[in-house]
Amino acid sequence: MKVRSYKVLLIALLTALAGSNAVGQGNVGIGTTAPDESAILDLSSTSKGLLLPRMSLSERTKISNPAKGLLVYQTDFMSGLYIYDGIDWSSVGNTEAKLTAADNTVWSTVGNAGLNATSNFIGTTDATALVFKVNNTKSGMIDPERGNLFMGFRGAQISTGYNSVVLGSLAMQKASTSGNNVAIGFQSMFSNESGGHNVALGTGSLAANATGTSNVAVGSLAGYKATGSGNVFLGFQSGYAEQGSNKLVIGNDVNRKALIYGDFATGKLGINTEDLSNTLNIKSSSANSSGLRFSNLTSQSPVAASNGKVLSVNTSGDVILVNDKEGSVTQTTSYWNASGNDISNANTGKVTINSGLQLSSLNNMSDKILGLDNSGNVIAVDKPVVTSGGGGDSGLWYQDSDGKIKPTVSTADIYTSKRIAAHGLDLGWGGIKFTELNSTYANPFPSNGLALSLDEYGHVILTVNSDGGSGSSGSSVWSYAGNILRTPGDDKVVIGTGMNTLPDGFSLYVKKGILAERVRVAIANSAKWADYVFDDDYKLMPLNEVEEFIERNNHLPNLPSAQEVAEGGIDVAEMSAKHMEKIEELTLHLIEANKRIEKLEKEVEILKH
Repeated sequence: MKVRSYKVLLIALLTALAGSNAVGQGNVGIGTTAPDESAILDLSSTSKGLLLPRMSLSERTKISNPAKGLLVYQTDFMSGLYIYDGIDWSSVGNTEAKLTAADNTVWSTVGNAGLNATSNFIGTTDATALVFKVNNTKSGMIDPERGNLFMGFRGAQISTGYNSVVLGSLAMQKASTSGNNVAIGFQSMFSNESGGHNVALGTGSLAANATGTSNVAVGSLAGYKATGSGNVFLGFQSGYAEQGSNKLVIGNDVNRKALIYGDFATGKLGINTEDLSNTLNIKSSSANSSGLRFSNLTSQSPVAASNGKVLSVNTSGDVILVNDKEGSVTQTTSYWNASGNDISNANTGKVTINSGLQLSSLNNMSDKILGLDNSGNVIAVDKPVVTSGGGGDSGLWYQDSDGKIKPTVSTADIYTSKRIAAHGLDLGWGGIKFTELNSTYANPFPSNGLALSLDEYGHVILTVNSDGGSGSSGSSVWSYAGNILRTPGDDKVVIGTGMNTLPDGFSLYVKKGILAERVRVAIANSAKWADYVFDDDYKLMPLNEVEEFIERNNHLPNLPSAQEVAEGGIDVAEMSAKHMEKIEELTLHLIEANKRIEKLEKEVEILKH
């Protein structure tokens, strides 16, 4: 068949030549008696044209050893005339032609395969910079001559600087004339015009700095309005409005003082303060506290012999060196040694007090005497009770033979005697002990709603039991009636430790979870359930739109994302309704699909007959 086709083509060509109007010296004319001298074949017609070989892209690329100048018409993809220049196929008159992976002379918008990293690339083959544009606006550049790398919409759009790296939309957008800058992030170094050797990492970092040099800003909005040079800003909004130079700022909120603030020019540093009056300045979080702690040097650490000098502070809080008031400035042996709240003297000798001894913790001792405990410490003790059974003025109480304390006067006298307080018995802390009644008592009485308590003077009084009981009042934390335990409606109940943040809108907060045989969640009304899906006016999202939504968001429509669930949790009733909504939507899609299947089956059945 192939030989026969060649014969037919040859006969047709000879017939055309024989029927031509003219055959000149070295050229042929078809449809003309005067073929052009420059053309070997001159075709002339007002109703017909020249028909070139037509083939698909796949067929064209399979031509073996195409001759230079070979011309064909491609029928698929970017259709048109293509000519072989001896190396590659090129589109004729179609500057926007895009080739698929079968021909790698031009990059495809749908991807290329079978590439050779040595011969296939996007770029230039000379010193011309590679420029990227979006909406015909400069949005990237790789410049070998000036050493720049720009990438981002309008990033360094009109910059004439050098040796800089710019990544981010509108980053270093002004006409920078300096170089050696690094700007990464949206609008980072936006206003830079002549400053060099800056590093800005983060959205809006050094955005307003037009002429500053040698700055380092790391963090979103770090140094946003800063105008100086030689600054180092670390953290979100650190150095946000700093107008000085050579500053060190470490912080994370423009509304709070920086954790670290320093000045490179003076060599001074502040912690929690911008007061740089000294080389190191520390402001503690509470009054009368230095804010300085030595973790491995405490009051329990071994000490060296005193040199007569110690560190102290003056009225301004400056650390100074002063004489050791607990030691000797001439001897290496200390007279007094302090340990915690104790002070001792190990030297041989007497302690003489000429101007009196005052014990500030022991006063109003008209009914007390001084004594010693087993360790030799001076303590205040009560006067001893009377050991006889008689009355008189020797004491108000006595101890009988059984060890019991009894009054030395009659019961009536206890209430009337001016020698006894109005409430009968005044005791210090821990003055009453019940030896046979304690917290482990196995048979306590049921609560009657009342309890013993103390008033502001220390008097024992009878009050309502705040833990419940028949006498509980509205001010109680809990109330108990029947089988119901209640707490006021605005109170929050927390079970477990470590939960310091309690979102509003809830009454019970449980740390480690809840285990139950059954859980029933109440719903306010039927509108909260998902049966609205079956309403006639419900707009069911088509499956193709559902697919597009999933591809964009990676979750189903009208359901929270994994990130949202991790941050805010889920409402069980609301989530159950959402699940039912998806089940009902899926059911409607299945019903519709089943109708189409049944319709197609009927049509197929009709076609069979």
